[in-house]
Amino acid sequence: MTAAPGVPVPHEAVQGPGAPEAASGSGRASRARRQEGPTGPTEYARGRSGVLVPKPIVALTGVLVVGMAAAIGYLLASAPGDPAADEPVASASAGPGGRFAAPPRACDMLDEKQAGELVPGFRSSEVEPGVCDWLNQQDWRKPSTQKYDLQVRLVAMKQSDSGVQRAKEYLAGKKKDFVRDAEFATPKPAPPGDLKGIGEEAFTTGKYSKINLYGGSYKVSVVFRVSNLIGEVEYEQGGVEKDAEGRLAAGAQKAARWVVESLRTNG
Repeated sequence: MTAAPGVPVPHEAVQGPGAPEAASGSGRASRARRQEGPTGPTEYARGRSGVLVPKPIVALTGVLVVGMAAAIGYLLASAPGDPAADEPVASASAGPGGRFAAPPRACDMLDEKQAGELVPGFRSSEVEPGVCDWLNQQDWRKPSTQKYDLQVRLVAMKQSDSGVQRAKEYLAGKKKDFVRDAEFATPKPAPPGDLKGIGEEAFTTGKYSKINLYGGSYKVSVVFRVSNLIGEVEYEQGGVEKDAEGRLAAGAQKAARWVVESLRTNG
């Protein structure tokens, strides 16, 4: 097709046989769209700089970017400074052998304010490093219901490959002892009841005894485990036959929690 002098030739006219496709950008795009891969036609997307990129690669790149963003978000959420990651862990077994080579000094487990809250006007007595008594100083020969005694006993199982397991067995054995002794006691003591939030496992029980200095008293016991260490708290009130208002049970559990906190911070 020949154009008259001075008349522009339409763009389509140069695409006939023999006309170079390189003369038109649309010719290159048409050729790219017609190109076939090993398994069939492959669609291409034109980049901003004019580079032709296969659309499957574009899609794959998007998937990888989304995956990397999710992974970065997870790592940031677990990084130090996350309040949930900084919460103290209740269990501190430090391996199967446990964290206690020996029981800490029992008399250091409560401060004077704590001991005074449970045993007003107390005097402390260290029976041995792992056993401490906080005793009232009232005359035990005079009738009174204000006679309170508190004892904390700590026993550490030997650190070995099974120190924690042995502590678990010891605690279970203590519970069985309370059940067995209750069969022959009169009146019947309270059966052992499991407690939550004191150490890694704990239980409590209570009983009346009329063979003591007070001519009768009621005692509540809390036995708990922290790693390979067993703790036992006994809170006793002279001159009463039962824990009618639950004061002894509440005091024994409070003392056990104080001891557990001391073990975690100072033990």
